[in-house]
Amino acid sequence: MNLPELFADIPLIAIILFGIGVVLLIVEMTMPGFGLAGGSALVAFALAIVFAADTFLEGLIFTGIVLAISAVIVITFLVLLSKGKFSAGFILKAKNSNSEGFSSAAADLRFLIGQEGVAQTALRPAGKVAIGGNVYDVVSSGAFIASGDSVRVMEVQGNRIVVAQPVKAGV
Repeated sequence: MNLPELFADIPLIAIILFGIGVVLLIVEMTMPGFGLAGGSALVAFALAIVFAADTFLEGLIFTGIVLAISAVIVITFLVLLSKGKFSAGFILKAKNSNSEGFSSAAADLRFLIGQEGVAQTALRPAGKVAIGGNVYDVVSSGAFIASGDSVRVMEVQGNRIVVAQPVKAGV
């Protein structure tokens, strides 16, 4: 069996399915998505092979051809991507600056140490506490604290605020 004879008997539907598969593979690589186009490309390639191959050997040959063409498309895409040809849709260029109110560092919350507030949610051990008109995510020092109970800030480590119920005098 020689190669020209192998391709001479390929039905038109197999050629169309193969072309659809190539287009869908390119769409999958250039547009972000959930893999629908890539999965559809695989189905189109598989159906093209089924329609084109008369024997198992022909099926293997066509599968190798499909894999080789797919590899060339993927490699070409990756080379173009590395040279910046497709970078507009794949690289985030927006910046969040401090002047716009964005900050990657946690605010210094050490000023809260010793302040008292009211539990807005039950602390088991995490929850929310209102202190000085602001609501903070906190953790209790281990004990359960019911919603509405008074709490005191015992410790602050970065953005982790540890609270406990204040000790009542005379108890």
